[in-house]
Amino acid sequence: MVLKNPDRPDMGNHVIMSGSCLSKIYNEYGVSPFQILDSMARDARVTRLDIAVDIQHGYLDFNKLEQLIEYELITTDADTVHRFRGVTIRGDTIYIGGAQSKLRVRIYDKAAELGNIDYEWTRIELQARKPKADTIKRSIFASGFSASCIPAIISGFVDFPTYGDWQ
Repeated sequence: MVLKNPDRPDMGNHVIMSGSCLSKIYNEYGVSPFQILDSMARDARVTRLDIAVDIQHGYLDFNKLEQLIEYELITTDADTVHRFRGVTIRGDTIYIGGAQSKLRVRIYDKAAELGNIDYEWTRIELQARKPKADTIKRSIFASGFSASCIPAIISGFVDFPTYGDWQ
């Protein structure tokens, strides 16, 4: 979706592209999200950017993550960490960083969010707001659009060094 404010031409265009939109573009036209970012945002100021790592057919142990947080075995600059438990056995979410923070990580049960799927799926998602969003955009460009830069960017904000390969 592209939005313009006719009363504020100085604001330029506001582009919103959901994950499902990016997936559809990739599946139908072979254009990756990195290529879209390159063509649309190289010279643009990015005010919000969400990046994620999906662990499909695998599950992070939210109880273990909570213990690591409790025993301060987490590396982060965030001031707040909250866990919300799902109503059933599934559906947990851990938020690292406040709702209005420049950086915030959500670790959540994506399978529970989607509902009726027959495999485990955990998502680790970093939401960046300005000016951090633009900094992350530049990091992605500097990496040459390497997919490995996404987990590295996330673990630069939050890491569970004793969990093993959590990403």
